Amino acid sequence: MADYVVGLALGYGRSRTGRVGHGSGFNAFALRTADAAHVALGGKLVSIDRTQPLSTTQHHWAMEGRPIVREANLEWWRAHPAFAKGMSLEKPPSTEPLYPNPLDTRKNSAIHWWGMSIDLNSCVGCAACMVACQSENNVPIVGKEQVGKGREMHWLRIDRYYSSGNVKYPGENPQVVMQPMLCQHCESAPCESVCPVNATVHDEEGLNVMV
Repeated sequence: MADYVVGLALGYGRSRTGRVGHGSGFNAFALRTADAAHVALGGKLVSIDRTQPLSTTQHHWAMEGRPIVREANLEWWRAHPAFAKGMSLEKPPSTEPLYPNPLDTRKNSAIHWWGMSIDLNSCVGCAACMVACQSENNVPIVGKEQVGKGREMHWLRIDRYYSSGNVKYPGENPQVVMQPMLCQHCESAPCESVCPVNATVHDEEGLNVMV
C-alpha cells in the first residue's frame, strides 16, 4: 500500500445476526458516499489508548522460502514441466502413513476412486465455499472468543500465503497465493483412528465420511 493510505474491509459490521454475531465487527460502509464510493480523502488516525483482540484461524502467512505453495506461470511450466519437484526441501518429509492402510486388502474391489481438483487460477479467496460447507453441514459457529482459543469449527478454510522475490526485504512487493485447505480423504486417515465414537469412517468408495 502507498504511504498515508488506510485500507478498510467492507461487510464486517453486524447488528442483527443472532446471539453469536450480534454487535460484532465494525461497519465501514458508513464512510462511503454516493460521490466517493471507494476513496475518502482527509482521514485521520487517532489513538484511543486501548487494544482490540483479533481472532484468526491462520497464524503464519509468510512462505519464507519454503514450498508451501508450488506455483508457476504457463511460460515457466512449459520450460520446466517438473518445476514442482525441484522446489522440494533439502530433506523431504516421509510419505509413509502413520498407520497401516486399511484399504490395501480391498483396493481391487472398490466401486469408485474419487478425486477432486481446485483451479487455483480461478480462486480469489472469497471463502464462499467455506461458508457453504458450514451451512450445509450445520457446523457450529463458536464465536470470536473460542476461535481465539484455537477452537474454530471450520471443516475447510482458505489460507493466504505471501511471498516475495526480494530475500533481503521479504515484505517488498509481496505476492499473495490462495491455498484452499480441506479434508484430504486420506487412505489411512488418522482422524478415524482416534475418534472415540467412530464418527469418522471409510466407506466402500474410499471416502472419509462422517456418520
